[in-house]
Amino acid sequence: NDPIAYASSNLSQLARSWRTSDEAGFDEVLSETRDGVERVRRVVSELLRLARRGDGPEGPVDLRQVVESILPIVQPEARWRAQIKTRLDPVPLLRGEERLLGQVVLNLVVNALRSIPEGRPEHYTVQIETRLRDGCVVLRVCDNGPVIPAEALPHLFDPFAPQRAGIDAQPGATELIHG
Repeated sequence: NDPIAYASSNLSQLARSWRTSDEAGFDEVLSETRDGVERVRRVVSELLRLARRGDGPEGPVDLRQVVESILPIVQPEARWRAQIKTRLDPVPLLRGEERLLGQVVLNLVVNALRSIPEGRPEHYTVQIETRLRDGCVVLRVCDNGPVIPAEALPHLFDPFAPQRAGIDAQPGATELIHG
């Protein structure tokens, strides 16, 4: 919603600039609005790709590419919560469905971000890593935000669950291993 709010605000500014004939300001706001709309288009396109129903082709999947494809989607959520850092070591291709793996990665990162309170993104980090360990491909999502309360764990992947309030500030990590 952040890019949409930005574009909407800019459109209001454009209406004011049009009436006052501030040509330079008009061009600047128009350019920023176009950028915001393009961001919305990319995010919606990626969300639609991830949400397509039906069986996709199972085949070789580049985990690093999957992680990189979800970064633009999670960036607006991260903006006020944490810095996203990646360490994407080369890993062998996985056999699976890219769309489903993308949903898993997206859920892990969004859950990590939502466990972090808004307002101090410079204090928190969500680290996304890919690596090869003992012949297995590892995806690790780690954050230094508050731990997830035990009562919230059964709803961890429920998209309609309320955001969790942290109990204390201990780091958390989730690893998926394929081997």
